[in-house]
Amino acid sequence: MAREIYLQFDFLVQFYQEKPNQDLIEFNEQQKLWYDFHSFLSEDNLELTIGLDADVFENLKEANPFLIYFYNLFGQGKDIFLDVQPFEELENDNFYQKGSFCKFFALTESEQYCDLKIEKYGFLFFNNSSLYQKISKLSIKYLEDNNLRSLKLGAKTANSVPKLNDWKDLKNYAHPINSIIICDRYLLNSDYGFKDNLMPMLKILLNPKTHTDILILGNEFKLSLSKFEENIKTELPNFDITISICKISLNDSHDRMIFTNFFHIKSGQSFTYFKNGKVNTDIASTTLDFNSFFGQNSWLVALDFLKEIKSHIPEQDKIGEEIISIGTKQNRLLS
Repeated sequence: MAREIYLQFDFLVQFYQEKPNQDLIEFNEQQKLWYDFHSFLSEDNLELTIGLDADVFENLKEANPFLIYFYNLFGQGKDIFLDVQPFEELENDNFYQKGSFCKFFALTESEQYCDLKIEKYGFLFFNNSSLYQKISKLSIKYLEDNNLRSLKLGAKTANSVPKLNDWKDLKNYAHPINSIIICDRYLLNSDYGFKDNLMPMLKILLNPKTHTDILILGNEFKLSLSKFEENIKTELPNFDITISICKISLNDSHDRMIFTNFFHIKSGQSFTYFKNGKVNTDIASTTLDFNSFFGQNSWLVALDFLKEIKSHIPEQDKIGEEIISIGTKQNRLLS
């Protein structure tokens, strides 16, 4: 599976008109992000669709030399397609159900249009005006340059290291989500795991207006799975969600991870970071690491983990009298 990006031609025209002067001694943040996005467009494991017919592409190449760049990428075996049909399907709900769970749309529509599409579908939509703000949350170079690849749990950390003292600190990592998988052996084996950690985490990460499939995987559960499903719905009454929970044997290779449409988030310890409103001193100091799918290495690593997780999802809901899974267990990240 590859990531997908759909680019309207006029978006590309304006984007390449904004190309920074390569002779500059130092680039500002927007200029750096320009090159990050330009580099992203040439990555492997990315299916790139430009909203042009093939004959129109040929006629426009001479007047728009940047199209030759994409033509050459095509010659290198990159997955580049010329097709106007996807852009005629932007109002069709079924269009978004197909293909990759990680989709980008570079359009010439208004920012309001793009934001409404983000809320409705949980994918990333942007125009030329919002491009840099939207991708700054995903660009690995930007995150590294601004020391945002990791958050350190607890107040007693070096000043240069961003801190995680409350799940609200995830607000800077808000991004489109229509599917989420949370893997943690014992997150739901305590009251504080549910109350102080799972629920505030979901309230920060999810958009109430986006239909989201939630899949929670763990080894031990304090309450029945159906009771946890009921409690989650009670705590998130205004969220459009479907919930699946499975009891499986998580091992070290995929314990303490969160997967979304655009991030693979890893923790060195259980996500039971907080207890009774304070940092949980029962777990060792740890970091929360953010691996964006703006980078193909993060994408490939996440796909391997997701493939392994999918192989462990039980087909049956019960073993004997024990209920081991509830919900449809359908999640876009496992497609």
